[in-house]
Amino acid sequence: MPFSFDDTWTACEGSTTCPCPNHLPPTLRLESVFRDPIDDDPSLYRLAFGNDCPTPTQENILASSLSDTKSNIENVDRSLEKITQLRHALLAEVVTVERELQLLRDHRDQLSRAVKRREQILAPIRRMPSEILAHILRFTLRKPVRRTPRRPGGLLSSSEMPNLASQWELDAIEDHLGEYQRVCHWWRRDILNSPGLWSQLLVVPWPDYFEDPDSLYARYLTQHISRAGQTTLDVYITLAGHGPFEEMAPLPLQVLTMLHSIAPRIQKLHIALPSRMIRDLHPLRDALMSLKILKIHNITPQISDDNSMSLFANLPNLIDYKTVDITDPLGWYQIPWLQLKRYSVICGPSTPDFESQTALSVLQRAIHLERVVLDLSSGSLSLPVENGPIVCAHLTTLKLKLNHRSGENPIPQIFTHCTFPKLTELCVEFPTYTGDFHSLMVCLQRSRSPLSALEYHGGDIVSTDMVELLKTIPTVTTLFMEDYVSGIDDAVLHCLCVPQDRDAVVRVPGFRSLYIDGDIQLDPSLFMDMVKSRWNVAPLRSIDLHWSDMTEETRAKAQGAVRGLKPYEMLGLKLKLTDQYEQIQ
Repeated sequence: MPFSFDDTWTACEGSTTCPCPNHLPPTLRLESVFRDPIDDDPSLYRLAFGNDCPTPTQENILASSLSDTKSNIENVDRSLEKITQLRHALLAEVVTVERELQLLRDHRDQLSRAVKRREQILAPIRRMPSEILAHILRFTLRKPVRRTPRRPGGLLSSSEMPNLASQWELDAIEDHLGEYQRVCHWWRRDILNSPGLWSQLLVVPWPDYFEDPDSLYARYLTQHISRAGQTTLDVYITLAGHGPFEEMAPLPLQVLTMLHSIAPRIQKLHIALPSRMIRDLHPLRDALMSLKILKIHNITPQISDDNSMSLFANLPNLIDYKTVDITDPLGWYQIPWLQLKRYSVICGPSTPDFESQTALSVLQRAIHLERVVLDLSSGSLSLPVENGPIVCAHLTTLKLKLNHRSGENPIPQIFTHCTFPKLTELCVEFPTYTGDFHSLMVCLQRSRSPLSALEYHGGDIVSTDMVELLKTIPTVTTLFMEDYVSGIDDAVLHCLCVPQDRDAVVRVPGFRSLYIDGDIQLDPSLFMDMVKSRWNVAPLRSIDLHWSDMTEETRAKAQGAVRGLKPYEMLGLKLKLTDQYEQIQ
């Protein structure tokens, strides 16, 4: 027989602990692949493909083989039947096993849910002190008002002049305190008992909201103030999303009464109102004793009278003053300039000119300023500066931005008339190709400023001026220049290179970061040598250069520089060289 099979095997119906072997499938051993004997006998093979009669001997051989083959078929049929029985038995076992597995999986899921519930109950957050939760949630709160430009530049027409708000989108931003209170009753309790979370108050004095003395919005403001307790407040008063403003009604009396009740606790006040409503705030004049930060966004032309002029004259703690679309801060409001430490001016693209003479007058009057941000317009100084140069003795951060291209550039005039003996951060932004780096360099030299970071946007640079700056201001750590800056050439690299001589002077030993985007005229090979020469003495850590126009020769040298500085990248150098299309590898 070409195979053998255990004919005594039957599927056991006993339990799985039964010792008999019939819980496992029987072993089927094929001794060889079946081959018809006719194929091995040429004489019989010819008979299979012809019509000749077999000889008696051949008949005996074929008869015997036929009997054996039929017997084998019977054996195979019996084996097929028993294996089919085995298959059915095993499938039944598989169904049972799958059912048991599903029961175990369900039981495990129940246990996992039980563990999770217990872990949630025992979680440390349940024992978190209310003060820590309030501190975490405070970081998620956003400013209640968002201001974004509404449209591109272009001077306002005479018909549009009354509504300066047309160039800004003022949107009220909903806070998340209501959502946080719905997390659980513990969070709601802690939030309601944390006055610091309610320190930001948004007031929208739209007259329709206060027609009814017991309006829903009035009750909301009263509830918010009550939850803030006695904590100091950041108050935002704005007509965000409302208008027009040409014939705005006066400030609702309920709003003025509410503000007067909390005025002693207001530390930050943000106002974005028509001039009429700002004038109506005059009764608060002597109540804002704790105010430290004041931001005014005027959205209609100024109404000049004694009430509006003197509204902010008596603020003994004011140190930070920011204006939006107010081009004459000295003429519009009386401000305690002598005590200010930070001053910012933001002008929309359509705002009338904020002139350099006004900026100089502010710098001359506010002698304790430490940080100044100014949006300037083109124009010339029409009045001489009194009492000689202006010394900004405390100023450490100065940011100047020129909005318009037409007319005379006022920023060099500021650098000509001022000195900054403590300036550490300077950012100057010109419209493309209108910059004047020479006046900046002369001012810093004259001031002997301990400058650390310099940002310069949109102007040509004479390489001799940059070299002179690096030679005379050794404290520079960061140079950031973009918007078609040109004039940075190999002379600057030679200045930054460290000679092999042990006694050689190292220029700007703290120099760590360089960013240039524009018409770069550096030789990449010399640039690589400069970086290597400084590495062990005063290493550059971050370099980002973007060529606005790169020749094939320069590109090949830049690729060589990137390969040559690869080992230094492994030591911490951040290097990125880019042509007008892609990063150079």
